[in-house]
Order: sequence, then C-alpha cells, then structure tokens
Amino acid sequence: MKLKLGLYHLGIIKCGVSLERLFNGIS
Repeated sequence: MKLKLGLYHLGIIKCGVSLERLFNGIS
C-alpha cells in the first residue's frame, strides 16, 4: 500500500514538472 502511494506521488511530481516546463516554454 505504501509503495503504491509513493509511486502515485512520483507520478504527480513528474506530471507537475512537465507541466511547468510546458508553461515556461510558452511564456
């Protein structure tokens, strides 16, 4: 259960980072 939560959080962080890069590229 803890491992799944960890992987879930990693996915969110990676998604957030890629979104930030996308916005930085636009502006």
